[in-house]
Amino acid sequence: MTEEQLNKAYSLVDMTNTCIHVLEQETVSDEIKSAAEDALRSLIKSMAILGYNMVSGDQHANHG
Repeated sequence: MTEEQLNKAYSLVDMTNTCIHVLEQETVSDEIKSAAEDALRSLIKSMAILGYNMVSGDQHANHG
């Protein structure tokens, strides 16, 4: 894992934790919660893409 990939992964985790924290707050408006849910879905997709790219990059590095 490169330093850049590690930084991206940590950033995604930090943003995910922020969304979860917002969703847990009872005083947050429904509009903000809806935005946090949308952001969380996007972050999960980004995590999947990053993970795929990391595995694909590792496979390419090992084979040539």
